[in-house]
Amino acid sequence: GLTQHQLLVFLAVMRKTYGFNKRLDWVSNEQLSELTGILPHKCSAAKSVLVKRGILIQSGRNIGINNVVS
Repeated sequence: GLTQHQLLVFLAVMRKTYGFNKRLDWVSNEQLSELTGILPHKCSAAKSVLVKRGILIQSGRNIGINNVVS
């Protein structure tokens, strides 16, 4: 499962990407913090875990939802 912070970061990334018809977008930790109410460094930690687990994908500074289920 996901922790509360991970879920909130996932939903915020979904809003900032698919909510604007984008697959990937540059989303800062400060933007995630504003959307979730979580401190920026905790957003960064949650985002890193989600990338390592393959839930989010990162391409340079851009981040998005990994929609390939394997």
